[in-house]
Amino acid sequence: MSEGGSLSENGCVSTGCVVPAYTCFRVPDSLHMDTAALTEPLACAVHAFRRSPVTPESSVLVLGGGPIGVTVAVVLLHNHVKKITCSCKYEHQRLALQRLFQAFGATECRAAMVGEVDSADCSFDTVFECVV
Repeated sequence: MSEGGSLSENGCVSTGCVVPAYTCFRVPDSLHMDTAALTEPLACAVHAFRRSPVTPESSVLVLGGGPIGVTVAVVLLHNHVKKITCSCKYEHQRLALQRLFQAFGATECRAAMVGEVDSADCSFDTVFECVV
């Protein structure tokens, strides 16, 4: 295990790490761990949105349909952004984002596979890069 909060020794294959207690937050017993696991992706998405110039009238491209890309899309929808395009690597990501957009009644939003967003679509005001 790494000391002092660094995961540089074994990276994501580490079984754990030791970090200072002040950097940790206790998960309440009332919060299911599946929900708690979304804390970090949601925090990234909210932070990115707050730093961006996006308004409800913006046209936004989200590159990536994984946990960060989906939570960026949720934050954009929550902030009434009407024109969102998400570029996905996998079909199951595209389908999940389509269902999300439908649930929000977001008729001007679309989820597309990588390569389906062509030069005709490149009139985006802001791009969020959410791929590994």
